[in-house]
Amino acid sequence: MLSAVLVEPGRLEVEEVPEPEPGPGEVVLRVQSALTCTADLRAYRLGLKAPGPLGHEFSGQVWRVGADVRGFREGDAVMTAHVAPCGECFLCSRGQGNLCENLEAGMAVGGFAEFVRVGAPIVRQNMFLKPASLSYAEAAFLEPLASVVQGLGSIPIDPDDTVIILGCGTVGLLCLACLQALERSPRVLVVGRGPERLELARTMGAELVIDAETEPVVDLVRERTAGLGAQVVMDCAGQPESWAQMLDLASRGSHILLFGGCPGALPVDLDTTRLHYDQIALVGTSHFTPRAVRSARDLLVGHRVRPAPILSGSFPLRQISQAFGRLDRGEGTKFEIVPQSTEASGR
Repeated sequence: MLSAVLVEPGRLEVEEVPEPEPGPGEVVLRVQSALTCTADLRAYRLGLKAPGPLGHEFSGQVWRVGADVRGFREGDAVMTAHVAPCGECFLCSRGQGNLCENLEAGMAVGGFAEFVRVGAPIVRQNMFLKPASLSYAEAAFLEPLASVVQGLGSIPIDPDDTVIILGCGTVGLLCLACLQALERSPRVLVVGRGPERLELARTMGAELVIDAETEPVVDLVRERTAGLGAQVVMDCAGQPESWAQMLDLASRGSHILLFGGCPGALPVDLDTTRLHYDQIALVGTSHFTPRAVRSARDLLVGHRVRPAPILSGSFPLRQISQAFGRLDRGEGTKFEIVPQSTEASGR
């Protein structure tokens, strides 16, 4: 089969590799749609785990089924996450499956290919049949949307709150979409960079969109919140400058959700007096539980979250280097990669 392989930093090649075989409880998917991700871009730039495959946001059709698989058969259209908890480790026993000690061991990576193997824990917990009303590209958003659902579920959000989203990439825009899908949504302000992404945030319903490069972010937020600041601040940028700005945007008694991880464990200065005496909670988030994946599935299948506008374009597998070249230059938000031997559906 054909698979995109990261050979070295900044170099992806499409190569012939062996087609995967399903083990007990596993399935092999024929990939119909795979999406680029910030983590993929970081690996592309740094050559992380090279040589090796990339791609963990994908959907497709069941191609082959291993022994003891229940609920799926060859030809089924499916949507899936790329990890699932083991259910046996200490953290899983505490209901913290998103922090499972064995997540990486069973990770399904290699979605930028004609076929990909999905492990038994994922098949049992985080794979679902895809309805015809949902395109394969939309279904491939299951993984990033589940991460967003997990994060939003870790902090209280009231309809009367002001929420600030720092960053208007895929995660920031999905956070905005999820907040808009609430029965009573809070007011949402988005801070970001890039005219295309800022316009997306505006059309997706942000009450105020602030250009972090050209506008006084803190002044505008204070003006819009009568000097109080926001009750919820979500960092989806993962940059030291955004972390340094979080407390200036937060009100007393607020929650700060740390979604975007800063690269390389960089040190960040924070005002500990404000954290302590203003009772500001810093909450980290990582991966997702099966419950979050099911909730994300429901949001997509019910069309309460419509992620298609986030896609900046589509490339066949053999042109994957062009997609990553554009991302590396700061062009676009997210691209779909479609294997040439398959016919993309629902676009």
